[in-house]
Amino acid sequence: MERKYDNKNDITMKKITLLTCMLLATLAHAQNFRGGAFAGLSLSQIDGDGQSGYTKPGLIVGASVSRAFSEEFALAMEFKFIQKGARASSFNSETGGDDYSVSLNYIQIPLLAQYNIWDNIWAEAGIGFGYLFHYKEERNYETIESVPFKKTETAALAGIAYDIPTTRLRFGVRFSYSVLPIRKFGNSIVYGFYDRSAQYNNNFELTLAWRFDKNSNQVDE
Repeated sequence: MERKYDNKNDITMKKITLLTCMLLATLAHAQNFRGGAFAGLSLSQIDGDGQSGYTKPGLIVGASVSRAFSEEFALAMEFKFIQKGARASSFNSETGGDDYSVSLNYIQIPLLAQYNIWDNIWAEAGIGFGYLFHYKEERNYETIESVPFKKTETAALAGIAYDIPTTRLRFGVRFSYSVLPIRKFGNSIVYGFYDRSAQYNNNFELTLAWRFDKNSNQVDE
């Protein structure tokens, strides 16, 4: 099913988006804060949908600010658009071919702690708060009338980032997983259509960031 949420929720999300962008812009120009922009690829699956494999590619684009508290430790905040979901083609003994696809479009605000583990390599971990503003679910190229996905997502995040020497570029690899279900089935008949009574986003993210300041993790004097 292709679905957008109601106007009231859209207006609320637009306000959050505007305020977050204003905050990021303010922090990026503030003393001791550093800004950047990034884009990349999301490789997704949904645990609990009866399929497996990171076979759903999606777009990632966003902006970030960070504050270095020492040469080894920094805190960061991001604002990004990210596409998640699942896609699979499998054989079903009863129905024959069985193609499945779901696309989830989120606005996400991650909060991260970053630690320099060696030279230009940083480890990071944190939590991301997402708002689902649009989704589409299909089976055998037909929309599915099923239990709607939750409008919000809370995800745990962990990853590694590498600052490419002599450039302003940073390459990142990140794993994220929903802390709470993104959808729960209370009806056993609906639940039987999938393989578990709850579903969770399971994602790998590959990004390339452009840091506005070349030494974005350097502590200011």
